[in-house]
Amino acid sequence: MSEEEEQALHRKVTELCDRGDALVEGGELDQAVALYEEALSLLPRPLHRWHAATWILTALGETLYFQAQHREAVSALNEALQCPRGLGNPLIHLRLGQAALALGDESLAREHLGRAFLAGAEDVFQGEEPRYLEIAREGAQTRQATVRTPDVGADGDGSKEP
Repeated sequence: MSEEEEQALHRKVTELCDRGDALVEGGELDQAVALYEEALSLLPRPLHRWHAATWILTALGETLYFQAQHREAVSALNEALQCPRGLGNPLIHLRLGQAALALGDESLAREHLGRAFLAGAEDVFQGEEPRYLEIAREGAQTRQATVRTPDVGADGDGSKEP
């Protein structure tokens, strides 16, 4: 793809997503989903190499979450995690955790709400129900408890003799 073609694609995808965002703000979620899906369909495959795929899938997943289409939201958000800068994005982890909780998957919810908390602290939870922050704190504590320290050899530098 030439640089001109890539710029034209970026403009078209951005335009579709901006229109989708405006529709979400106006409460027209079905139409917003259609625009996000159209924008996603324009990206060459594999999707996971495009930065635009991260924000399109995030917007799509969030909108599906708002529509209470939780299974579809989890799918879109899991795919967003595979895209550039997806893993560790507090918003992706927040919405994924919320959608998982709505589906009754408390383990997945705790994991992703904990990741959202660790990545974005409490800021990402502003305006959300307090229960999500409680679960996030539990999830963050669990994640931190499972992190292991490296083995330290006799010389104290972390190396081991064979």
